Formats: sequence, C-alpha cells, structure tokens
Amino acid sequence: MWQAFELIHRTFKSGAELYLEDMLPALENFVNYGSQTLLENRSYLDAIVDMIQSIFKDEKVGGVDRICGCKLAEILMLNLRGGIDNYVPEFVALAMTVLTNNDIQVKSYRIHLMEMVINCIYYDPRLAITALETNGWTNKFFSLWFGSMDNFTRVHDKKLSIGAITALLSLRADEVPQSIQPGWPRLLQGIVRLFQTLPAAIKNREDAQRDDDFGLGGDYDDDEEEVDAWENEDGGDDGADETGDVKDESTAYLAFLNEQASKFNTVSGDSEPDDELEEESLLETPLDKMEPYGLFKQTLADMSQQQPQFYAQLTTLLGPEEQQVIKQVFEKADQIQLEAQKAEAELAANGSS
Repeated sequence: MWQAFELIHRTFKSGAELYLEDMLPALENFVNYGSQTLLENRSYLDAIVDMIQSIFKDEKVGGVDRICGCKLAEILMLNLRGGIDNYVPEFVALAMTVLTNNDIQVKSYRIHLMEMVINCIYYDPRLAITALETNGWTNKFFSLWFGSMDNFTRVHDKKLSIGAITALLSLRADEVPQSIQPGWPRLLQGIVRLFQTLPAAIKNREDAQRDDDFGLGGDYDDDEEEVDAWENEDGGDDGADETGDVKDESTAYLAFLNEQASKFNTVSGDSEPDDELEEESLLETPLDKMEPYGLFKQTLADMSQQQPQFYAQLTTLLGPEEQQVIKQVFEKADQIQLEAQKAEAELAANGSS
C-alpha cells in the first residue's frame, strides 16, 4: 500500500501539482486507514505535509488546488490528534498568509482557508492561538470567522466550529490573549447561532444522502454481472499476475498524470471552485462521531465548576433568546445520552439472552 503512496508523492513532486484534486481521495484513505503508520514512519507524514506546503507556495495553482491542500491538512489534524503538534503553526501560517494578503472573492475558497485555521484551534487551541498571536493575526482571524458564521452551512462546517469554540471555552481566563478578551463573550453567541441552524443542516444532509441512494439504485444489476464475470475467471496462479497488473496499472496512471502535468506546467491555475459549498454525502471524517450537544454541555459544566467568575462573565451577556437556545441544547444532550444508554442496555440484554 505504501509503495503506491511513494509513487503518488514522486509523481506530485515531478510536476503533477495541478492533479492534487485527483490524488486527494487516495491520500485521504492513506491518512484515514494508515494513521498509525504515519505516526511511526514520519517520512510519510513529512511527505504529505510537503505536498500541502508545495500547493500553497506554487504560484501557478489556483483556488481549487489550495482547497485540496486545506482538506489534506484537515484530515491530518482530525486523524492524528496529539501527534502532529509541530505542524500546527505551519498550517496556521499557510492559511493566514493567503487570507491576509489576498482579496479572496470566491466564498468556498475563503471558507476552506478559515477552516484550516479552525481545525488548528480544534486540534490544540493553545498552539493555534500562540501562532496567531505571534504573527498579529488573532483579531483579524476571529473577525473573519465570526463575521462569516452564517456561511458555514454544512453539518461538517458547523460541527467543526462547535468543536473549535468548545476547545476555546476550555481555556483558562489567563490563557485568553488580551487582544481578544473584550470579544470573548462572542464565542457563546457564535455557538448559539451554530446550534440554531444545525438541525436544518442535518436535514439537508439526510436529503442529499437519500438523493444519492436513489441515484445509485438502478446500477446494482450491472455491477453484479461484472462481479460474476470476474468470479468466473480461472483462479490458478493469478495472485502474482494480479499484483503485477495492479502495479502496472498504477504506474501507467501515475505516468499519465505526470505527462498531463508536463503539458500544463505553464497554466496559471485560474479555474476557481463554485461559490457555494454543498453537502458531501460520501464524506466521512472523525467529526462524524463527535456529538456536539453533549460536548458543549460538558464544556460549560466544567467551566462553571472550575472558573465560576469567568463562566458568569460570559453567560450574563446572553439575551433571553440565546439563553433559551442553550437550554434546548442541554435538553437535547440529555435526550441523546438517554437514547445511547437505552441502546446499550438493549444490546447487553440481547447479548445475554
């Protein structure tokens, strides 16, 4: 498996930067299913980070390619939590350099750049805040983030921001930089807005998943015939031949990418992504397992016990409607917990019977 990764990296470095979008699904799988290998073999991890750095520093690529760099950084931070601390300042710098030095017209590109930094905060708020403060970017980023809250329309976007805000709320009062202390109560206002719109986003994602299911429904028979055709092939000693064929096909595909990249090395990368983000029904990340209602409730409970003055300072600025939303979030968290406990009890009962 990792020989294929080495081939992909070599091809990328030999001029196939413009084809990162085609390589991304495979690279995401290497991270999703090979996270332990990446932590144990840092050269593979360094190679992925090198691809992210290259795509941001290459002047001939456009927004689509850098969005792929943002996604690759995100999947690293979500899967390798606690294992890549040394890369967090670099990820912050790559995204903020673009956000602060360019007038980005394409909303989806701007959102992915912001989410690269939000991922850094969710990964480790102290490391991320330090990187922002060191470069004088803290106020700029928080203004961009909270000024764009309604643009985070997907479930993934909302859960990521909820996770990042709860991570920030876990900081001690003396860890909050003075430059943003006056705006700290906006964290609760921002997360309230996210919870207000999360149910509609979940419904949109469920609708998108249903549409995809219906779209695939008519193709199963053909797929089964293909499988049957392969199953009827003579087995014999095809194992070694099959391995050789896979290697040859992989090499041919990578050679094709390399050839195409050579033809287009002078392309400026002007093509830009669509302006609106749509739900990716097949997208799976560790965020899918994060339960935001319980996470937020526990975070506020911890703050009220450990930092009661700080807790009171933040919550007293909430209006009646915002307080009602938080109450509903707590009730939803209790409901989810009860349902999980009931499911566990039923599973245990079925297992013992």
